[in-house]
Amino acid sequence: MIELCNPEHSAGILSSLEKLYRSGTLCDLVIEAATVDKPRDVPVHRAVLCSVSNYFQSLLDTGKLDQSRVCLSGM
Repeated sequence: MIELCNPEHSAGILSSLEKLYRSGTLCDLVIEAATVDKPRDVPVHRAVLCSVSNYFQSLLDTGKLDQSRVCLSGM
Protein backbone atom coordinates (compact mmCIF):
# COMPACT_ATOMS: atom_id res chain seq x y z
CA MET A 1 0.00 0.00 0.00
CA ILE A 2 1.21 3.48 -0.81
CA GLU A 3 1.14 5.91 2.07
CA LEU A 4 0.58 9.51 1.04
CA CYS A 5 2.47 11.83 3.33
CA ASN A 6 1.84 15.03 1.42
CA PRO A 7 -1.64 16.46 2.15
CA GLU A 8 -1.35 18.71 -0.90
CA HIS A 9 -0.98 15.65 -3.12
CA SER A 10 -4.07 14.04 -1.57
CA ALA A 11 -6.03 17.27 -1.98
CA GLY A 12 -4.92 17.47 -5.61
CA ILE A 13 -6.18 13.96 -6.30
CA LEU A 14 -9.57 14.76 -4.77
CA SER A 15 -9.76 18.00 -6.73
CA SER A 16 -8.98 16.19 -9.98
CA LEU A 17 -11.59 13.52 -9.26
CA GLU A 18 -14.18 16.22 -8.58
CA LYS A 19 -13.39 17.92 -11.91
CA LEU A 20 -13.76 14.61 -13.74
CA TYR A 21 -17.10 13.98 -12.02
CA ARG A 22 -18.49 17.46 -12.65
CA SER A 23 -17.56 17.30 -16.33
CA GLY A 24 -18.88 13.74 -16.71
CA THR A 25 -15.49 12.62 -17.95
CA LEU A 26 -14.86 8.88 -17.62
CA CYS A 27 -18.14 8.24 -15.77
CA ASP A 28 -18.87 4.60 -16.48
CA LEU A 29 -22.05 3.93 -14.50
CA VAL A 30 -25.35 5.74 -14.00
CA ILE A 31 -27.25 5.45 -10.74
CA GLU A 32 -30.95 5.99 -11.39
CA ALA A 33 -32.45 7.28 -8.15
CA ALA A 34 -36.16 6.76 -8.66
CA THR A 35 -38.08 8.93 -6.24
CA VAL A 36 -41.84 9.28 -6.13
CA ASP A 37 -41.92 12.72 -7.70
CA LYS A 38 -38.58 13.19 -9.40
CA PRO A 39 -36.39 10.53 -11.03
CA ARG A 40 -32.74 11.50 -11.21
CA ASP A 41 -29.79 10.05 -13.10
CA VAL A 42 -26.43 10.38 -11.35
CA PRO A 43 -23.36 9.53 -13.44
CA VAL A 44 -20.56 8.01 -11.34
CA HIS A 45 -17.11 6.47 -11.60
CA ARG A 46 -17.22 2.79 -10.59
CA ALA A 47 -13.78 2.96 -8.94
CA VAL A 48 -14.76 5.94 -6.78
CA LEU A 49 -18.14 4.42 -5.90
CA CYS A 50 -16.51 1.14 -4.88
CA SER A 51 -13.92 2.94 -2.79
CA VAL A 52 -16.61 4.49 -0.58
CA SER A 53 -19.34 1.83 -0.60
CA ASN A 54 -18.97 -1.81 0.45
CA TYR A 55 -22.39 -2.51 -1.08
CA PHE A 56 -21.40 -1.33 -4.55
CA GLN A 57 -17.94 -2.87 -4.24
CA SER A 58 -19.55 -6.25 -3.61
CA LEU A 59 -22.08 -5.75 -6.40
CA LEU A 60 -19.51 -4.65 -8.98
CA ASP A 61 -16.56 -6.84 -7.95
CA THR A 62 -18.46 -10.10 -8.13
CA GLY A 63 -19.77 -9.50 -11.62
CA LYS A 64 -23.37 -9.46 -10.42
CA LEU A 65 -23.78 -6.20 -12.28
CA ASP A 66 -22.77 -6.23 -15.92
CA GLN A 67 -24.47 -3.09 -17.13
CA SER A 68 -23.97 0.63 -17.21
CA ARG A 69 -27.09 1.57 -15.24
CA VAL A 70 -28.33 0.73 -11.73
CA CYS A 71 -31.84 1.61 -10.61
CA LEU A 72 -32.40 2.41 -6.94
CA SER A 73 -36.13 2.61 -6.29
CA GLY A 74 -38.12 3.72 -3.26
CA MET A 75 -35.62 6.36 -2.26
